[in-house]
Amino acid sequence: MAIVSNVGGAGVLAADACADLGLTVHQPHGLTRRRLYAIVPDGGAVTGLELHPVIAGPDGVAVVNARVKVTRYEPQDPFLRRLR
Repeated sequence: MAIVSNVGGAGVLAADACADLGLTVHQPHGLTRRRLYAIVPDGGAVTGLELHPVIAGPDGVAVVNARVKVTRYEPQDPFLRRLR
């Protein structure tokens, strides 16, 4: 299991939930890590994730095909107003 998150808190909560279910969370290394950094822009956010199929068994979980949608994160500050 690997978790892709644009914020630390959500990633930690997801990792804790996986651990509670007995799943092992792996950190991507090497080529996988370089590929993720190549597609996620600075300030990027994962806005969509499709996993087809997910195969779960007593030895672990595997994903055959994954599609990740990444977009630039544009923070919205409700206290800032546009001057006209």
